[in-house]
Amino acid sequence: MDGLSANLLEDEETLELILDDGSEERLLIEALELAGALARLEEGEVIDPDEFGLDSEELEEIEESPSWTRRTRTPEGGTYTAAEATLIEPEGILVLRRLLYPGEDTLEITTPSGAVYLFDYPEVLEYLRPLLPR
Repeated sequence: MDGLSANLLEDEETLELILDDGSEERLLIEALELAGALARLEEGEVIDPDEFGLDSEELEEIEESPSWTRRTRTPEGGTYTAAEATLIEPEGILVLRRLLYPGEDTLEITTPSGAVYLFDYPEVLEYLRPLLPR
């Protein structure tokens, strides 16, 4: 899959994700942890950015957190679901957002380094399904 490759390691519990947009980023995560995060994207509460009101103090707190997505925003007329997963290596949180808007279903992955990767959500699920526990 363009920009994303995944391998189940010998222990059959750890997944190696390689994200590549010109500079490769290697992540290790428990397969069950990633499966759970993807399930939360499917079942999660849909967030409409237009109805998501925060006071300035709350917004500032979110923007200062390491998992805040700075480089992307939800397109007009869209909604999204979000989930986090804990990485083994590098230590930190992997933030997943499923962006839903007319004609698009996109998975946004934000790594602890702050890099943001975008993929077709159904394509990622199809690619990862054989590697994840059911």
